[in-house]
Amino acid sequence: MGEDILNLENKPENIELLAAQKQLYIIAKRVFAVQIFFTAIVVVLLSIINQFTDIGKLISIYSIVIAFVDLLLIKDLIKNYKEKAARIQEQFDTTVLSITKNSLIEIVNPEYIFRYAKKHKRIDLFYSKLKDWYSTSIKDIDSPIAKIICQRSNFVYDFTLRKNYNLILSIIIGFLSLVIVSLAAIKESNIADFFLTGLLPILPIFMLFINLVKENSSSIRNLDKLKQVADDCWTRVLGNEQLDVDAIGRRLQDSIYQNRINSPLIFEWFYNFKRKQLEEEMYYSVDRLVNDYKATNA
Repeated sequence: MGEDILNLENKPENIELLAAQKQLYIIAKRVFAVQIFFTAIVVVLLSIINQFTDIGKLISIYSIVIAFVDLLLIKDLIKNYKEKAARIQEQFDTTVLSITKNSLIEIVNPEYIFRYAKKHKRIDLFYSKLKDWYSTSIKDIDSPIAKIICQRSNFVYDFTLRKNYNLILSIIIGFLSLVIVSLAAIKESNIADFFLTGLLPILPIFMLFINLVKENSSSIRNLDKLKQVADDCWTRVLGNEQLDVDAIGRRLQDSIYQNRINSPLIFEWFYNFKRKQLEEEMYYSVDRLVNDYKATNA
């Protein structure tokens, strides 16, 4: 029964998996914040300083250097943390939901999991925010069916969050670019200087934010496809069709894993801001699915 999933998710070793992946994502987001600071905020500050003292050449050189540092160092560092977090989250999902493991996805060493789970205790001493990961509504239905509901709740939650996030990213890139170009237009009197202090400095900002928006849009499309596959599967479940739930679950999990690796990070403040609303919507959706299933199999 679904109660098996609820019991497994709160076992100490599985809570540690959640804590470790959560901490790795937090570290990755801190690096991401540093990336935003040096790529965008510093350029804006330099553009303001340029209004009072001529540092146009410094702004141009800095913009080129930070673009290469971002490309060659920071992006790879963030990717490394994301990949390890996704692999740990994969271990949690396959263990708790009893999904067949993908042998191509490397297992993270237990020492590594322990290290980052321990670090997460500084934020959440008793892991209180990590318990009861899935809705308790699934406790009275068959485990294979509960597995589909849990997987669906994973990516539907992420889908809604990212749609809102894309709007925020677009507003930020537009605002920062407008500030830099406006300051350059006020300061410079010829096209060459305007290019150096107005257009060149927004290059790293555009490279970063446009890439984030594109990746996030791609993630949203992938999540939408996953939702369609899960919904189609659910329709067949309600129709009492014979399904290979294990095979379907593994295919869904492969797509979920790839999406976690390739999706851009979402800041904790935005996640926390939307968390209560999205959790309420998710629990409501799970309740509806469970009630539909019970009604069909009454």
